[in-house]
Amino acid sequence: MATSILATRWRFLWTYVPIIVFGCDIFNSRMGLTNIVNSVIQQHKLQRINLFQLFDETYNDCSEYELDSWITTDIDRNVQLINLGFDLFRKYKLPQCFFTCKTLVGVTLYHCGGIPSGSSGAIYMPNLKNLLLYGFYYEVEEALPRFLSGCPVLEDLTLIRIGDIWIGDILGCLNISSPSIKRLKVDIPFESSDFGHPQDMVIINAPALEHLDVCVCSYEHVSISSKTTSIVEVIIQFDQYGLDARDYFYTRRQVLKFLNSVRSIKRVKLLGQVEEFTGFGEVDSYVKFNNLVKLELTVDWQFLPSFLERADKLEVLIIREGYKCLKNGMEPIENENQSPCLLNSLKTVTIHEFGCTEQELNAVGYILTNSRVLKRMEIYSRQNDTSLGEKFDALQKISFFRRGSRECEVAFS
Repeated sequence: MATSILATRWRFLWTYVPIIVFGCDIFNSRMGLTNIVNSVIQQHKLQRINLFQLFDETYNDCSEYELDSWITTDIDRNVQLINLGFDLFRKYKLPQCFFTCKTLVGVTLYHCGGIPSGSSGAIYMPNLKNLLLYGFYYEVEEALPRFLSGCPVLEDLTLIRIGDIWIGDILGCLNISSPSIKRLKVDIPFESSDFGHPQDMVIINAPALEHLDVCVCSYEHVSISSKTTSIVEVIIQFDQYGLDARDYFYTRRQVLKFLNSVRSIKRVKLLGQVEEFTGFGEVDSYVKFNNLVKLELTVDWQFLPSFLERADKLEVLIIREGYKCLKNGMEPIENENQSPCLLNSLKTVTIHEFGCTEQELNAVGYILTNSRVLKRMEIYSRQNDTSLGEKFDALQKISFFRRGSRECEVAFS
């Protein structure tokens, strides 16, 4: 639009651009958001819009009538992607035509609502594949299942802060039921010291689900249907927000029980602060990961042997950061007491944020000494607080470690 003044033939080229994005940089304009959006939409000529994006989270410059008219115009022009965001307390209700749009493929909504009830309108979005809801608040318990039932080909669903937890609403029973969803992310921090209100529940019934990303404080309030047997990867965002230190062990126990309920998982990521993963080895021995082949986590080294004992088929281990002492780290383990994965399957180990401490070296020695089929270990030292001399000394010590696998290569940087 800025270069249109340079040549007459460029003057209206912008009116045929298929992507329309209104960002924060236009809010300070003297024209105001409403005038700018109205002007652009009135002059825009293309009958097919790839993306319409509008975020008005601060100024609330436009009325609901104007918002409805803009969204309706986009739908009339066969919009494929819509990203909308508004102020938390505005509670804008989407127009009915939005929920019957046949061209929408992706939708992102921040603080929007108004899913029609059974008596007020239909929901049918036959091509919607990607949906992100942030701060959705209108009768979640009834509205979400109705929304999902009208999206027959939905594959990717993200739910963040559902139920307006910021202002104290009870989540209720969040029923995520869909035969088509393959990727699901649920980020709902239960901020009560009692691990969430007793009525707060997340029930997942998605037979085709392959990737699950969960960030909640109360994993005992998350239930996965027995019909959901295709999950390959689980990411646990271990969020301790709102919990006291005395509750850490209870929550860790919940995490492992939750993972244990997902029998089909092959890849697991446990992401969080390093101190939040201490003491996992104290969890009941019944926890078992029979199909796990890849594990990525931040770990207390003392916990590592205990986890390896529960993952018989583990092939890839990625450690983001490790700490604390691993006792007898250089001692080989007798075969009858050794983890099956160390004997038969563990082939690749990657360690990040390596501090070159004696405790960490003991852990490296433990893995190298006891892994019989290990092919490669990669170690990446901390860049900011590890000197060149410390790295050289650590590399020398590692080079003298006994190796259980003759094929193992070690890369250190």
